[in-house]
Amino acid sequence: MTNSSIALTLVPIKTDKYVKDDFSLIFSDMIPLFMLLIYILPMYRLISNLVSEKESKARESMKIMGLLDISYWLSWWFYYFVIVTIISSICICILSINAIKYSNRGLVFLFFEIYGLSLFGLAVFLQSLFSRARVAAIAGTLIYFGTSFIN
Repeated sequence: MTNSSIALTLVPIKTDKYVKDDFSLIFSDMIPLFMLLIYILPMYRLISNLVSEKESKARESMKIMGLLDISYWLSWWFYYFVIVTIISSICICILSINAIKYSNRGLVFLFFEIYGLSLFGLAVFLQSLFSRARVAAIAGTLIYFGTSFIN
């Protein structure tokens, strides 16, 4: 037998059928809107609390008593961190039922957590632009909502 006389026969390999998942296509378009709505209330409250503290001059009186800036901002960051962690945990519990069966839940949690914590920087920036709590909370929330649509 020579190499030219050997015939190759292709045997089809049996594989599972491909299932088109329409939910993942819809979910990928909807998750930014869901995340926007999930974090809109904590943003409103954080901006409102920061500006109302600025209005009442509580921060200045605490600085007179010896409070360092790093202590002040770390306390606000830790407060917001706890809130974002609770929200992210609830989201993962709800999404784990059917939505993210095949995803790494740790990575999805980290995604929600980092997004939520990044909003702390936006809230600190926005609170510096306003001097009244109610105006700051409403305008800051509208700015947050509006900037989410910029691609």
